[in-house]
Amino acid sequence: MKINSTISPGSQYTLYEEIYEVTSVDTDQITLRSLQNKHPVFLTHDIFQTLQAKGVLLLHQLAPIDKSLASIITNLTTLQSKAALRKIHYVRGLKKNFKVHCPTPKQWLS
Repeated sequence: MKINSTISPGSQYTLYEEIYEVTSVDTDQITLRSLQNKHPVFLTHDIFQTLQAKGVLLLHQLAPIDKSLASIITNLTTLQSKAALRKIHYVRGLKKNFKVHCPTPKQWLS
């Protein structure tokens, strides 16, 4: 199970079948707010990671700032980033040469 090591405001997590959004991350605690009921939940970093490890707290959606192409590529391993950049270069070449609608680089990475 992959545990998200960097917690950023705007990320959404599923906790007990309810979706919560991270509103703030301090040195002491992480504040989540329910999207359905708007009630806050305050968790320490230790409890947050324990709930993730047990599978109770699951990543639902990344924060919007984490979805940029540059952010995705920097978070990949060297081998994965080389493969992704090769695909992006290939797709851009096709678009330029044939002037056709091709998938965007983000669609290649997902």
